[in-house]
Amino acid sequence: MNFLKTALAISLMAPTPLLASTSAEIKATGTIATFCNISNQGGPIAMQPSADGDRLSGTGSYRYVANGNSKIVLSALQLSAPTGAAAATPSIQLASLVSNNSSSASASSQESGGVIRSDGAIDTSIVENNGAGLLTAGDYEIQATATCTSL
Repeated sequence: MNFLKTALAISLMAPTPLLASTSAEIKATGTIATFCNISNQGGPIAMQPSADGDRLSGTGSYRYVANGNSKIVLSALQLSAPTGAAAATPSIQLASLVSNNSSSASASSQESGGVIRSDGAIDTSIVENNGAGLLTAGDYEIQATATCTSL
């Protein structure tokens, strides 16, 4: 019994551990620059003649990704046609964005806001402007550049 009394007395005299507390402040920051990308998803677009022979047309696809305000500019169209072909009207349309049928001026989309990730159709056509309403036989090509700019 003396042993228990001694052990109890020693334990009461020992310092009691204090409950320790700590804290840590956490702060995280980061920045991402604005970007804007537009790409032709399918490469060159194969155009086919209409049943009436008055038009070539074809469809491709684009992908548009931007993380802030942006704008798409479609350059003036460059048309290649067979030698001696009648005047033609080229057209390229990026669905829901911008279209152009001018060989001398570019066309701009409306400014888009916020984040965008979308896919759409690229519609192309060449229509002959002649009294017979027919395309001249031969090879045709339309070229243009779509440029995406972050604002």
